[in-house]
Amino acid sequence: MKKRIFPFVQIILMLILISIPAVMVFFYRSEFENYEIGEIDSHLTVIQNHARLFCEKYGEDESRFIKEMSSYMSQHSAFGSMIILDEGYEIVLPEDQPSREARGALAEEFAGAIQHGTLQNQSYFDTEDGLSLRVSFSSLQGKDAGKLYVIAYYDTDKSSSQIDRLESIYLQIAVFSFIFFFAVAVLFYWDHSRTMRLLSEEILRMGTENFAPVAVPPSVGATERVRRAVNTAMKQLSLSISRRETITRAVNHFIRNRLMAVDGYAQGIETGVFSPEEAAARIRTENFAMEELLHNISVSSYMKEQTMPGNDEILRLSDEIEESFSKYRYIADRKNVALSLLPCDRETTVKGTKSLIETVLDNLISNAVRYAASQVTVSVEEAGDQIAVRVRDDGKGLSDKDMHSLFRPMYKGQKGNMGIGLSVAMAAARYMGGSLSAENSPEGGAVFTFTMPAL
Repeated sequence: MKKRIFPFVQIILMLILISIPAVMVFFYRSEFENYEIGEIDSHLTVIQNHARLFCEKYGEDESRFIKEMSSYMSQHSAFGSMIILDEGYEIVLPEDQPSREARGALAEEFAGAIQHGTLQNQSYFDTEDGLSLRVSFSSLQGKDAGKLYVIAYYDTDKSSSQIDRLESIYLQIAVFSFIFFFAVAVLFYWDHSRTMRLLSEEILRMGTENFAPVAVPPSVGATERVRRAVNTAMKQLSLSISRRETITRAVNHFIRNRLMAVDGYAQGIETGVFSPEEAAARIRTENFAMEELLHNISVSSYMKEQTMPGNDEILRLSDEIEESFSKYRYIADRKNVALSLLPCDRETTVKGTKSLIETVLDNLISNAVRYAASQVTVSVEEAGDQIAVRVRDDGKGLSDKDMHSLFRPMYKGQKGNMGIGLSVAMAAARYMGGSLSAENSPEGGAVFTFTMPAL
């Protein structure tokens, strides 16, 4: 429900932002009017100043004074109007008869206000016909002419109408902008909803293990990022399932072959082809190989689920290496391969998960025994904040092909052996914050280096 409401909240906020100018005109109308009145008073004051200057200059010639003021007002009529009365309150400006007749009633009202002393400079003057005028009033005395009453005025209704027009324009802009943005928002929301519906259908398709590319047209913004993420997830899941099926088939093949070998050795005992001691040794070897594979699969599953049993422990590396030696000594003796731990500080300890450290060491030692000619040596070295365990064999070493694919699950090596041991060992080392690498020794054979953070 909140997701549906959110676009409409955005629209409302957009409308509020668009309407701010109109709201400002509405709530600050008096400030706008005061600003306009200030401007009007400034213009009327300028008109009065010119009247005073002309009077000082042409005071002895009233006709010249009236002519100059008439010319000035015709050029500045937008700033206001003017009526000039003589001492008898007769109109002397405007000069032409039609204009005098048009302003006769207003001149009489001004004359009456002057006589009663109610006409003030820079004040409002309300006429009988409902006009509200802003007035600037002064009386001038020429050199030879009599007293003149100069009234400059401006119809404030014009100012109000301008503000009304401004308010109306802003409101129209707000309404049209709202309609436009509302239409855009609705269109965007419709497109977004359609795209998300299609993406939902594509995500549900994952449950059927149909990982064909996402059939959703490209979009923009966050929706496009979601579309790409879903497409990437489809590819990753497809690859993951493909790898899982490959590993499953390989594991089944490996176990089936080992079971067939065990059955063959059992039949060999029955038929007398193998002695019981020889058959038992070979059955034990095949059984050990199957146990090793199943253990690696179990550890790999635990790490993927982030549910490794047990807590980190303080472990002495020499003890862990000797324990791994004991597991593979039987196989090593049968191949005439010697297992040895080079002199080191036997009190060197690390903090880690025992089952994971065992997994790494077991895989490295079993792999070294498999490919060694006669010797497997293990060394422990401390280098700064790292502890390195190196497992060397004196075999033929690693080929370039093996070097690049060694840690890939179910990779088939030189002797056709295929498993997941080294890939699990790599994952276990990284799980504990360490690393695992392989290289060829200058003296011959392969060297695997397992590093862990020192305590």
